[in-house]
Amino acid sequence: MGDLNDNDRERAAKALEKQVGLGRLTLGEFSDMSGRIWESETAEQLNAILAEAGALPEKGRPIMAEEADSQAVIRRESSAVTIRNVGPVKGWMDDVERKGRWDLTEGAEVFTLMGDIYLDLREAIIDSEITDLKTHSVMGDTRILIPPGVRVELSGSRIMGALKTEEGRYAAPYGPIIRIQADTFIGDVKIRVLEPGQRVPKNWKWF
Repeated sequence: MGDLNDNDRERAAKALEKQVGLGRLTLGEFSDMSGRIWESETAEQLNAILAEAGALPEKGRPIMAEEADSQAVIRRESSAVTIRNVGPVKGWMDDVERKGRWDLTEGAEVFTLMGDIYLDLREAIIDSEITDLKTHSVMGDTRILIPPGVRVELSGSRIMGALKTEEGRYAAPYGPIIRIQADTFIGDVKIRVLEPGQRVPKNWKWF
């Protein structure tokens, strides 16, 4: 097989995005594979990534949107416990923390009073290409980790607090979108980008 062009990479990236929206890849897996797609130089490399993602049918081309819609949602096997929240998550004078492999459902909401919110989205599983997440904290900080390549749209209100964010290390033209509405009263909102599997560096003073 010959060299790739950007159209090939874009088509493959869209196939990955669809796999994420169907719950077949975590955000961290998407981040890793998406980065490798844009670094691919040959069709063999590209097909190997798509096969790993379960996005390469026997006929040998990436699953497109109309094909993926007709297939059952099959999540990748994992020995990790998957946490699925039903309804809003609330913490009164306590912290709310989610990390590892967990379900970030569409329209999820997190509330804390005199407690912090810590959400690590790098291994989160989503069931939509666009996911809305709302956080509300009173007298507490909201900290969110995202993997590279995931697009974030941020809104919300802050009273006696600050917003601190970081741009991704590479910009992908395609990828799942997380729409975060972060409301705080006497607290900061902090969003940073970190590769899946890496620990939060100790020199991240503001996070």
